[in-house]
Amino acid sequence: MQLDPQGWYTCSMGCLEAGSTRPTHQLACNSFSFFLPQIVSYIILRNISGVLRTRHSSFFAWFGHISLEMFICQYHVWLAADTHGVLVLLPGYPVLNVIITTFIFVCISHEVHRITRVLIPYAVPLDWKLVLRNILLFLAVLVPIGIHDGMF
Repeated sequence: MQLDPQGWYTCSMGCLEAGSTRPTHQLACNSFSFFLPQIVSYIILRNISGVLRTRHSSFFAWFGHISLEMFICQYHVWLAADTHGVLVLLPGYPVLNVIITTFIFVCISHEVHRITRVLIPYAVPLDWKLVLRNILLFLAVLVPIGIHDGMF
């Protein structure tokens, strides 16, 4: 999905509009507006000279490695009450609460990334026979559970 500058402006202003409580609207716009100023600043500074173009940001590269885990973990760490609230560890201290929960969120995302890298070769091996075995075991375990729970 691509947004032209006018589309991004409309989307970000829609997210900032007072009283917007639609979770789907907020989720759709959050990815376009949350880190945009930092990323645009980095791109502009990096492309100013040839010397800066030969370098990269290990900070952004590290966050790029755990971005999928961060996307999944945000629902479990930051958001509460089915995305209608936020996790509050220290009532009355909103800034400190955001700092602590962000630190916990990034640490959990990093650990989930490490666990994922360890488990991937077992879940999706390179040999097609093992992949077929895993799919059959997956179906043999989950289909009866789905039938029991009324999914099928």
